[in-house]
Amino acid sequence: MDSIAGWMRGAELELALQKTEAVMIKGRRQWRGGQMQIAGVPIEIGREAKYLGVWVDSSLGFKKHITEAGKRAEKSVNALSRLMPNIGGLRMAKRKIMGAAAQSIMLYGAEVWVPALETDSYRRILETVQRRIMLRVVAAYKTISGEAVQRRWESGEGGAWTRRLIKDVKKWATRSHGEVGYRLSQWMTGHGSFGAYRRRIGKSEEAECFHCDRDQDDTPEHTLFRCPAFLGRRDRVERDLRRVVHVDNIVDVMLEGERNWRVIAEWVEQVMKTKEEEEWRKEGRPPPIV
Repeated sequence: MDSIAGWMRGAELELALQKTEAVMIKGRRQWRGGQMQIAGVPIEIGREAKYLGVWVDSSLGFKKHITEAGKRAEKSVNALSRLMPNIGGLRMAKRKIMGAAAQSIMLYGAEVWVPALETDSYRRILETVQRRIMLRVVAAYKTISGEAVQRRWESGEGGAWTRRLIKDVKKWATRSHGEVGYRLSQWMTGHGSFGAYRRRIGKSEEAECFHCDRDQDDTPEHTLFRCPAFLGRRDRVERDLRRVVHVDNIVDVMLEGERNWRVIAEWVEQVMKTKEEEEWRKEGRPPPIV
């Protein structure tokens, strides 16, 4: 290092010793710390140092970097959450841009540290943040192959209702039209103003639909395709599209064209908003403004 410092002086460059850090790359060997000197100035040899925005540690495991990247992205997501509330807020195209900003922060320098994601605990740190980003943006995750996504989708333990709707995840993710808003997302995931869901999360003791007297569990399928309170709206949609729409073809119909998507999305939006307002009324709260 003294030779390097001497060369720099000869090239009319100066090494800022007060800012100089050193890390011993030791692999799995034990290292108890130490010290080195440059031009007579002691430099502590630490376990980690930040270089060009990437935290490098002595084992090249990149745990520190992944943890810090997750924290920085988390701060961005928290800020974005205020701009992207579930009801109202930015439209899908703008949400994707904002979400991409958080993704970029998290994935900076990934070419260097991506092998570290083979460790499950490290990968989960980033997956947790990515999930929050996706929940705000309602965008697809496209960083692994379509075949792998499809296998993971089909073998997943949760989300059976959504998997029933979206049979071909690649076709869904690569569609050229259609935004998934808050209420469409609720219906497609089953997380919303449904009696069955409210009972599952402990918000209600009953799962029955309060829009009809059929003593039926209030599920997304019941709401759109069986509840008498909303059958008139479904009939209008089918007349408009000139075809029968049911739970096993609704997504395929939406993917056929932009108009189909718009008609069905508006149908779901109206039904879910009605259910939402009724839920709020029963709880004695004012309905959502949007």
